[in-house]
Amino acid sequence: MNEKQSVKKNYLYSMIYQLLKVILPLITTPYLSRVLEPDGNGVVSYTFSIVTYFVLFATLGTATYGMREIARSRDDKSLSLKNFWEIEALSLMTSTASLFLWGLWILIAPSYKIYYIILSVHIVSAAFDISWLFQGFEMYGYIVRKDSAVKLVGAALIFLLIKDKEDTRLYILLYAVTILLGNLSMWFNLKKVFPEGLKVTGKLKPLRHLRYTFIYFLPSIAGSVYLMMDKTMLGIITKSEEENGFYEQADRIIRLLETVMFALTGVLAPRMSYLFEKDEDKEIRDRLWTAFDAMFLIALPFMLGLAGVARGFVPWFFGEGYERTTLIIYFFCPLLFIICFSNILESLILMPSGRQNQSTMAIAIGAACNFILNMILIRLWGAVGAAVASCAAELIISGITLYLCRDYVFVSGFAKRLWKKLVAAGLMFGAVFYLGGVFSGILGTLIQVAVGAVIYFTVLVILKDDFFMSSLTYVFSKLKKLLKRN
Repeated sequence: MNEKQSVKKNYLYSMIYQLLKVILPLITTPYLSRVLEPDGNGVVSYTFSIVTYFVLFATLGTATYGMREIARSRDDKSLSLKNFWEIEALSLMTSTASLFLWGLWILIAPSYKIYYIILSVHIVSAAFDISWLFQGFEMYGYIVRKDSAVKLVGAALIFLLIKDKEDTRLYILLYAVTILLGNLSMWFNLKKVFPEGLKVTGKLKPLRHLRYTFIYFLPSIAGSVYLMMDKTMLGIITKSEEENGFYEQADRIIRLLETVMFALTGVLAPRMSYLFEKDEDKEIRDRLWTAFDAMFLIALPFMLGLAGVARGFVPWFFGEGYERTTLIIYFFCPLLFIICFSNILESLILMPSGRQNQSTMAIAIGAACNFILNMILIRLWGAVGAAVASCAAELIISGITLYLCRDYVFVSGFAKRLWKKLVAAGLMFGAVFYLGGVFSGILGTLIQVAVGAVIYFTVLVILKDDFFMSSLTYVFSKLKKLLKRN
């Protein structure tokens, strides 16, 4: 691995890819919300929540574990190659087992059988996902170029082929095939990772990794079950495809914003594994606080900005019939800030340092609380209750995670990094919410976003927020160098 591939360069690659993952849904979601309608989107949401459990079993923690092992052994290409083939062989085994169980589920499922048959492709795609290899070597350029092309083709096919609610099955097929093609595209770059060749000397022992992947599987299943639980329980308790459709659209907006927020932790995670391996304690702390600074800078305006624009944004973005989604978004917004703590500390401290059991415990407790709250709140308020339960559960997870990582973080550190950003975001919210009552439609939302951004960043400059000012200095210095070259 060339050490000149800095974190900043990899963060740029990650941001490009993550932004594409955000921009494409922003283009396709308004179209799909109209042609599939709330009940069609509800079917997609519910069936996807079911198949996710089987995809989790198919991967069995190999993505997180594989990235960590490759990051640890990246200085030894022969060992990395052996680890890659062993972990991938194990992934093929677990995916085959998952497909068998999925077949049994299809036989006993009371409804949606044809949708489940189509989603079998999604499980197959899990067997060929080797993005963890490139993440371990911090080779994000290949991920961006190849996978992005496939996603663009998938988006184009949605507009060409999906015309009404009767095409719900076709949409699910397109989604599953797009993921499969994206995963397969990564294989064409294997020789660039291992230019000396792909042949391994000696016998492969994939099962030696089983115990360790299972350790990583527990937190991944706890976290994903926690994320999918709302949609599954909404379908079971309310028996309303529309209610699931309203929730799905609100959840989609939240997850899109989280995609941008979490780009940094995805890039830093392999480097943190390397730093823990080398016992670089000071650099670990420095990078941790940098991650919190960057996350707060984005999360606070996302949270309050979304709350400010929601009432005007939902009608023109999703179309008629999605009014209830606005209310769900209001209750979902706090999640964007709450989740900062658990995401950063789990990704950059607990996982890289090998404390997976503690991460699993925190997520499992949160998932259990989410289940209990869902049983009560979904019956009372439907999708709104599910949103409230998610925020409460995430608050519990973040609290536990902060306690587990108390040796690395302290209250005064958060206060120092938060108050200026909070003041700026609060003033921004007031202006944005007021403008929502004056302007409407797409133009109204654009005005809200533009004015909100100007207020937020101007206040940060006036208050001289340390992280924002240093980031500005860095950006301007790069621009000056670029202009001098030209």
